Amino acid sequence: MSLNFAEVTEDERGERAPSQVPEVLPPAGTVFSLEIIKPRFRDAEALIAEHADVSRALVVSDEESLKLAVAIVGATKKVIRSLDDQKKSLPEYKEAKGFVDKVNNFVGDLKDRLTVIVDNLDPRVTQYNARIELERRQREEAQRRAAEELQRKLDAEVAEANRKAAEEAKAKAEEEARARKASEEEIEAAKRKAEEEAKKNAIEAPQVQAPVTPKQETTIRTETGTSAHSRKPWKHRIIDGKKVPREYCSRSDALIREAIKHGVREIEGVEIYQEVKNVYR
Repeated sequence: MSLNFAEVTEDERGERAPSQVPEVLPPAGTVFSLEIIKPRFRDAEALIAEHADVSRALVVSDEESLKLAVAIVGATKKVIRSLDDQKKSLPEYKEAKGFVDKVNNFVGDLKDRLTVIVDNLDPRVTQYNARIELERRQREEAQRRAAEELQRKLDAEVAEANRKAAEEAKAKAEEEARARKASEEEIEAAKRKAEEEAKKNAIEAPQVQAPVTPKQETTIRTETGTSAHSRKPWKHRIIDGKKVPREYCSRSDALIREAIKHGVREIEGVEIYQEVKNVYR
C-alpha cells in the first residue's frame, strides 16, 4: 500500500493544510563586520575623495587660495576630531576587542589619509602668513629708515637756517653799534645779545613720524565657517648642553620651560624660538 501525501495533508474538513515554511531568524547578537561599519564613516571617505588631490595641488598664493586652504584644513580637522567619538559609539566597538582592533586600524587609516591633507596644506598656510608678515616688516623698516633720513635732512636744514639767522642778527647788531660809534665792548655785548635773541627765536624742525604698517589680520575666516589664526608659543632646543647654566639642568626640560613661561628669552647653550602653529576652528 502506497502512502498518499495528499491525504495526510488534508484536515478533517477535507481541506489541504497550508504548507509550513520555516521562519529564518537573523543571527543572534551583534554582527561583527567591517563592511557594515564602513558606510557609517562615509563622510570621512567623501571628504578624502573631495580634498586629497586638491590638498596636493593647491598653491597658497593669495587671499582666495588661503581661505580655500583654511576651509579644507578646518573641515578635515573637524572630521578627524569626530572620528574617535564616532568609533567609540559603535555597539560593535563595545562588544569585541578583536573587532575594536579592526575598527581602530580602519579609523587610523582614515586619520592618516586625512592628516595627509592637513600636512599638505597647513605648512603652506604658515609659509604664506610668514611671507606676508615678512613683507610687512620689510615695508615698515623701509618706511622707518626713510622717516629717519627725512628727519636728519629737516634737522640739518633747520640748524643751518638758525645758524644763518644768528649770524645775520650778530652782523646787524655790530653794524648798528658801529653806526652809533659804540666801543668794542659795547659792540661785543650787542652781538651776544643778538645771538641770544636769535636762539630764543630759533625754529624747530618738525618731527617726522614713521607710518605704522598695519599688521595682517591674523584670523582667516572662510565662507564655510572655518577660521584659522596663528599662535607663536615659545619653544626651545638644547644646542650645547655644556653651556646651559646648572640651575636649568634636570632630568627633564621642565625648568627651562618654566623659565620661558616667565619671560626668559636668553639662556646660554639653549636656543629659544617661537614655533608657529595654526589654530583652526
